[in-house]
Amino acid sequence: MNTEKQKQKSTILKKLLFTFGGLSLILFLLFGGSLLYVTNKSFTELTESMNLQLAASRGDEISRWLEGHINIVKSFSDLTIIKAGSLEDAGAYLEGRHNSMNKEFAMIFISDDQGNYRSSLGADGNISSRDYFRELKDGGLDTAISNPVVSQSMGIPIFVIAHKVTDSNGNFKGIIAATVKLETLSQIATSVKMGKTGFGFIVDGIGSVLAHPDQDLIMQTMDTEEYQLNLVGLDSLLSQLTKEVQGTQGEIRNKSGERLVTFLHSVKMTPGWTLGITISRKEYLATITETIRLIILMTIIAITILVAAVFQFAQSFSKTIKAAALLAVQISGGDLTARIDDKVLKQSDEVGDLARALNQMTTELRENFIEIQSIADQITQGSESISSTSQLMSEGATEQAATSQEVSASMDKMTDSINANSDNTNMTESIANKVALSAGEGGKAVDETITYSKNISEKIKVISEIARQTNMLALNAAIEAARAGEAGSGFAVVAGEVRKLAVNSQKSATEIISETTESLKVATSAGQILLEEVIPEIRNTAELVSEVKAATEEQRIESEQINTALRQLDSVVQQNAASSEELASMAEEFSSQALVLNELVARFKTEN
Repeated sequence: MNTEKQKQKSTILKKLLFTFGGLSLILFLLFGGSLLYVTNKSFTELTESMNLQLAASRGDEISRWLEGHINIVKSFSDLTIIKAGSLEDAGAYLEGRHNSMNKEFAMIFISDDQGNYRSSLGADGNISSRDYFRELKDGGLDTAISNPVVSQSMGIPIFVIAHKVTDSNGNFKGIIAATVKLETLSQIATSVKMGKTGFGFIVDGIGSVLAHPDQDLIMQTMDTEEYQLNLVGLDSLLSQLTKEVQGTQGEIRNKSGERLVTFLHSVKMTPGWTLGITISRKEYLATITETIRLIILMTIIAITILVAAVFQFAQSFSKTIKAAALLAVQISGGDLTARIDDKVLKQSDEVGDLARALNQMTTELRENFIEIQSIADQITQGSESISSTSQLMSEGATEQAATSQEVSASMDKMTDSINANSDNTNMTESIANKVALSAGEGGKAVDETITYSKNISEKIKVISEIARQTNMLALNAAIEAARAGEAGSGFAVVAGEVRKLAVNSQKSATEIISETTESLKVATSAGQILLEEVIPEIRNTAELVSEVKAATEEQRIESEQINTALRQLDSVVQQNAASSEELASMAEEFSSQALVLNELVARFKTEN
């Protein structure tokens, strides 16, 4: 499934190839197509122009060749024997010059004004029916070139170069003319070459063939079968030539159906002759085709190189991006030891900068996570220590609260005892005062005094017992205060003071008991006499009872202060206990979060 997704996934390599490669391919195809079109058009136009110029230049060569021959013929017309001599004398002269005349002339002949002629070959006849004769005689021309004709004397195809001959008065006397074999003209025309298969040919003003490599076509006219089979379409091309349009190009076909690219150009100084240069279309287009093939090949090579360059660039770029993506995946998976390959890092472009930056980022992340891991471990240890300490504090606070409550309960009991002692002291003081007042009444009150003394003794014993218990409670309170530490320091001072008062009260009570006992003994054994001695003692007892009352009142006040301090201490202890529990809970939560942090940090690999 992952493989299918990977195949379906559009990679950056494909995107770059399709984008840049495709765009470059399209641009190169457009460029190549445009270049092919322009090259084909330009090359075709250039080739056509060059070949038309070739046809024109070769036509001009023929014109110059004709002009040279015209000048030769004209030079004969200026000879005295030609101008003033008789036809017979002129004919004899030409016969004598026959072997030394231009080899391209078949013969030279002269005629009179009636068309009777004599040639350098000794032949004679009449040419008055020939067009060139009539043109020179009646047309007002000085020079005329005939269309191809069959020589009357030689029986071969020729054309005639003729010039008018006049007498000294300028009157038409006849013509001097030279005949040129069409074979000679064919040799000149076929010497024109174009490529391997190209050749030249000449047709006259009515389309008759004057010169052609195929001798069977010479003197063939447009209406002949041979002409129509071998020069298909030539008549259409010839019709395009006018006085204004001296050259044209097109295609003709030979009898085998081969297409021949043909260039035509008019030949000056002729009666409508046209030079044609033809070449096989296949050969004609070979250069263009070869050029097009070369352009196509170069375009393909350029496209291949470009695609290869784009592929190389895209592969390099994609490789770096893949390496960066893989690094990101490894980092997201927790592996902070991953690095991009050093080959990618050596790239000196922006992609290399990206790779180096990612490696640097990974290194810094790894160092940061190592530090975070260390801090997380310290946090875990600290949270565990805080949790343990807070647990101990919570337990200690709970114990303190329990102890405080016990001390408070003991103090409540002690306070109750002190209050009871205070009440008894008040009663004792009242009794002692009454005894002191009643002692003055005499002996009759001795019995009552003894009775009251016994009561006093009993009450004082109770006071002594209460003082003893107060002493014990104060001692316990001091011990508990010592356990409470600083929170119980004030309470310890108060407990110490209470204990001192309790000790003093017990001591005073003991003395009172002792004296009361002795007083009872004296009162019982001595009677009225001892009563007189007892009265001062009773007064002393009343004073001692007053002192006990004062001490008891102080004990009551101190016990109330102790109770207040204990309540405050209990509140503080309870608050400490709650805070300790809350701290313990927070420490546990902190420890839990520290464990989560450790688990998160543990996901990241920071060492190989």
